[in-house]
Amino acid sequence: MPFFGKGFSTRLLLLCLLLMNMAFACKKNPLEDIVNIVWLHSHEEDRDGLKAYRPEDYKFKPSRGRTGFKLLTNDTFIAYLIAPNDTRNEQNGIWRITQDGRAIILEAVGGGRSGNIARRVEFISLQDGLLMVRETELN
Repeated sequence: MPFFGKGFSTRLLLLCLLLMNMAFACKKNPLEDIVNIVWLHSHEEDRDGLKAYRPEDYKFKPSRGRTGFKLLTNDTFIAYLIAPNDTRNEQNGIWRITQDGRAIILEAVGGGRSGNIARRVEFISLQDGLLMVRETELN
């Protein structure tokens, strides 16, 4: 059956829908693999000015507490700070994607041991559960 002919409009519509579906499937949100996961600082793996983070269920070497964060889908986040007794203190805040789309800005509020914080976090890579970021203090 030739492509042009009876039912051409239907075939063209189906082809367009298929291509649109493929385009949406390929355009994955890069934050999708980062949000709703507690990421803890794996200071042993820091290198070249980048900070390394692993999911909290990773088998870390013993350490006297680890800082970390969890981005939530409602544009809020939880920063995990080290308490004086080596447990975790939580500090809440908001996050937003930078105008250039290459990083996020974390703005923590509510005091806490370190006071209000604001930092730019650029996600460099995520491979095999190792998240590498470049952090810059904004205060």
